Amino acid sequence: MQGTSGHKYNITSSDDQDPTTHPAATIMVDASDCVDDVTGVVSANYWQATDSMASASIVVEFQSRAKLTYVVLRNGCGPAFDRGAKDFLILANSLDATNGPWIQLLSATLEQASTTKPAVRQGFYLAEIITATYLKFECVTYYGSGCGLLYFAVE
Repeated sequence: MQGTSGHKYNITSSDDQDPTTHPAATIMVDASDCVDDVTGVVSANYWQATDSMASASIVVEFQSRAKLTYVVLRNGCGPAFDRGAKDFLILANSLDATNGPWIQLLSATLEQASTTKPAVRQGFYLAEIITATYLKFECVTYYGSGCGLLYFAVE
Protein backbone atom coordinates (compact mmCIF):
# COMPACT_ATOMS: atom_id res chain seq x y z
CA MET A 1 0.00 0.00 0.00
CA GLN A 2 1.05 3.60 -0.48
CA GLY A 3 0.04 6.43 1.79
CA THR A 4 -0.75 9.99 0.80
CA SER A 5 2.83 11.04 1.50
CA GLY A 6 4.26 8.42 -0.83
CA HIS A 7 5.35 6.08 2.00
CA LYS A 8 4.87 2.45 1.00
CA TYR A 9 3.78 0.20 3.84
CA ASN A 10 2.09 -3.07 4.79
CA ILE A 11 0.21 -4.19 7.85
CA THR A 12 2.33 -6.76 9.67
CA SER A 13 -0.04 -7.58 12.53
CA SER A 14 -3.47 -6.67 13.83
CA ASP A 15 -5.99 -7.84 16.40
CA ASP A 16 -8.86 -8.60 13.98
CA GLN A 17 -12.13 -9.98 15.27
CA ASP A 18 -12.74 -11.66 11.90
CA PRO A 19 -9.92 -11.29 9.35
CA THR A 20 -12.20 -12.44 6.53
CA THR A 21 -14.83 -9.70 6.93
CA HIS A 22 -13.23 -6.77 8.77
CA PRO A 23 -9.43 -7.00 8.41
CA ALA A 24 -7.11 -4.12 9.21
CA ALA A 25 -6.07 -3.90 5.54
CA THR A 26 -9.42 -2.24 4.72
CA ILE A 27 -8.55 0.92 6.67
CA MET A 28 -5.92 1.91 4.12
CA VAL A 29 -8.75 3.05 1.81
CA ASP A 30 -10.83 6.00 2.97
CA ALA A 31 -14.48 4.99 2.75
CA SER A 32 -17.01 7.79 2.57
CA ASP A 33 -18.90 6.59 5.64
CA CYS A 34 -20.09 3.52 7.52
CA VAL A 35 -23.41 3.50 5.67
CA ASP A 36 -23.78 3.89 1.91
CA ASP A 37 -25.88 7.00 1.27
CA VAL A 38 -27.70 5.41 -1.68
CA THR A 39 -28.31 1.82 -0.59
CA GLY A 40 -28.27 2.23 3.18
CA VAL A 41 -26.00 -0.85 3.41
CA VAL A 42 -23.37 -0.85 6.16
CA SER A 43 -19.88 -0.84 4.69
CA ALA A 44 -17.44 -3.66 5.38
CA ASN A 45 -14.62 -1.20 4.85
CA TYR A 46 -13.58 -0.99 8.47
CA TRP A 47 -11.33 -2.75 10.94
CA GLN A 48 -13.08 -4.43 13.82
CA ALA A 49 -10.98 -5.61 16.74
CA THR A 50 -11.92 -8.54 18.93
CA ASP A 51 -14.87 -7.61 21.19
CA SER A 52 -13.90 -6.12 24.57
CA MET A 53 -10.18 -6.51 23.82
CA ALA A 54 -7.98 -4.17 25.82
CA SER A 55 -5.05 -2.66 23.87
CA ALA A 56 -6.08 -3.90 20.42
CA SER A 57 -3.47 -2.80 17.89
CA ILE A 58 -2.40 -2.56 14.27
CA VAL A 59 1.29 -2.57 13.29
CA VAL A 60 2.43 -1.09 9.98
CA GLU A 61 5.85 -1.76 8.40
CA PHE A 62 7.30 0.73 5.93
CA GLN A 63 9.23 -0.64 2.94
CA SER A 64 12.02 1.76 3.85
CA ARG A 65 12.52 3.94 6.89
CA ALA A 66 9.98 6.75 6.73
CA LYS A 67 10.00 10.27 8.15
CA LEU A 68 6.70 10.61 10.03
CA THR A 69 5.01 13.83 11.15
CA TYR A 70 1.22 13.37 11.03
CA VAL A 71 -1.49 10.68 11.22
CA VAL A 72 -5.03 10.81 9.85
CA LEU A 73 -7.78 8.60 11.30
CA ARG A 74 -11.52 8.05 10.83
CA ASN A 75 -13.20 6.27 13.69
CA GLY A 76 -15.01 2.99 13.18
CA CYS A 77 -18.67 2.40 13.73
CA GLY A 78 -19.55 -1.28 13.39
CA PRO A 79 -22.75 -2.55 11.79
CA ALA A 80 -24.95 -1.15 14.56
CA PHE A 81 -22.76 1.89 15.34
CA ASP A 82 -21.70 -0.13 18.35
CA ARG A 83 -17.92 0.30 18.35
CA GLY A 84 -15.01 2.59 17.73
CA ALA A 85 -11.64 3.66 19.07
CA LYS A 86 -11.73 6.19 21.90
CA ASP A 87 -8.35 6.79 23.53
CA PHE A 88 -5.39 5.63 21.47
CA LEU A 89 -1.61 5.74 21.19
CA ILE A 90 0.68 6.04 18.18
CA LEU A 91 4.04 4.37 18.76
CA ALA A 92 7.07 3.86 16.52
CA ASN A 93 10.27 1.85 16.36
CA SER A 94 12.98 0.91 13.91
CA LEU A 95 14.14 -2.42 15.28
CA ASP A 96 11.52 -5.10 15.87
CA ALA A 97 7.75 -4.99 15.34
CA THR A 98 7.17 -7.73 17.92
CA ASN A 99 9.40 -6.71 20.81
CA GLY A 100 10.05 -3.02 20.27
CA PRO A 101 11.31 -0.88 21.84
CA TRP A 102 8.32 1.34 21.09
CA ILE A 103 8.51 5.14 21.39
CA GLN A 104 5.22 6.90 22.16
CA LEU A 105 4.58 9.71 19.67
CA LEU A 106 0.96 10.53 20.40
CA SER A 107 -1.79 9.98 22.95
CA ALA A 108 -5.20 11.28 21.85
CA THR A 109 -8.96 10.68 21.71
CA LEU A 110 -11.16 10.10 18.64
CA GLU A 111 -14.72 11.40 18.34
CA GLN A 112 -17.47 8.77 18.42
CA ALA A 113 -19.41 8.11 15.22
CA SER A 114 -23.17 7.51 15.33
CA THR A 115 -26.19 7.29 13.05
CA THR A 116 -26.59 11.06 13.36
CA LYS A 117 -22.90 11.99 13.39
CA PRO A 118 -20.80 10.30 10.67
CA ALA A 119 -17.15 9.54 11.33
CA VAL A 120 -14.95 12.44 10.27
CA ARG A 121 -11.28 12.47 9.31
CA GLN A 122 -9.22 13.63 12.27
CA GLY A 123 -5.59 14.63 11.87
CA PHE A 124 -2.96 14.63 14.60
CA TYR A 125 0.60 15.95 14.57
CA LEU A 126 3.07 13.64 16.25
CA ALA A 127 4.94 14.87 19.35
CA GLU A 128 8.16 14.74 17.36
CA ILE A 129 9.21 14.12 13.78
CA ILE A 130 10.70 10.66 13.66
CA THR A 131 12.16 8.28 11.10
CA ALA A 132 10.92 4.74 11.72
CA THR A 133 10.40 1.33 10.16
CA TYR A 134 7.32 0.35 12.21
CA LEU A 135 4.32 2.31 13.41
CA LYS A 136 1.69 1.03 15.84
CA PHE A 137 -1.86 2.21 16.42
CA GLU A 138 -2.93 1.00 19.86
CA CYS A 139 -6.54 1.34 20.97
CA VAL A 140 -6.47 1.92 24.74
CA THR A 141 -10.20 2.46 25.32
CA TYR A 142 -13.19 2.15 23.01
CA TYR A 143 -16.81 3.12 22.46
CA GLY A 144 -19.40 0.32 22.64
CA SER A 145 -18.35 -3.30 22.32
CA GLY A 146 -14.83 -2.90 20.95
CA CYS A 147 -12.29 -1.00 18.93
CA GLY A 148 -12.77 -0.17 15.27
CA LEU A 149 -11.37 2.15 12.59
CA LEU A 150 -12.51 3.25 9.13
CA TYR A 151 -9.28 4.87 7.98
CA PHE A 152 -5.62 5.19 8.96
CA ALA A 153 -2.91 7.06 7.07
CA VAL A 154 0.51 8.51 7.90
CA GLU A 155 2.27 11.49 6.42
